[in-house]
Amino acid sequence: MSKYNIPVDRVIRHYDVNGKPCPAYWVDETLWEQEFHGRLTQPDIPDGLADQAASDGNWYYYKDNQVATDFTGLAQNVNGWWYVRNGVVNFGANTVAQNENGWWKVTNGAVDFNYTGIAQNENGWWRIENGKVNFDYTGLAQNENGWFYLQGGAVNFNYTGLAKNDQGVWYVRNGKVDFDYSGNITARVEKGRVIV
Repeated sequence: MSKYNIPVDRVIRHYDVNGKPCPAYWVDETLWEQEFHGRLTQPDIPDGLADQAASDGNWYYYKDNQVATDFTGLAQNVNGWWYVRNGVVNFGANTVAQNENGWWKVTNGAVDFNYTGIAQNENGWWRIENGKVNFDYTGLAQNENGWFYLQGGAVNFNYTGLAKNDQGVWYVRNGKVDFDYSGNITARVEKGRVIV
């Protein structure tokens, strides 16, 4: 078409001229349009996450002009960073996901660069700072479920003992500050706080 300046409406099959089933597979009009002729006029779709929604309202991740249903991960477009599952942005995703730059907090499908706290994925609960997992964090941190003890950025649900932050020393049971605990350890504890 390019070499001889042939317009798309002049690209035809033997079948269109003499009725010969050639090419036999594309004698079927639907297959001919979907798989060959109709694609001649479609512009190439750049690899990666599309910058706008498709006609069905979804945002797709493309590879070689096709939705990359084998892709799951974080991808960027002009609207930000998004969690893609099986080639489509999952706007319901609330997780922690990875890309080449680290692990990130995802809220409603988008990477949340403003989040600081603790968030969960299938691998555990993680300390997030400015949207990114801080694997160097050891200490107490809070989310909507309470205060937790973290080691290496992850909540350590096996830890029972004392932990300190700028508010004092606290009793931790199974990774979570136990605000109902009162008793003796090596010091007096009332409502989870060590009384020195």
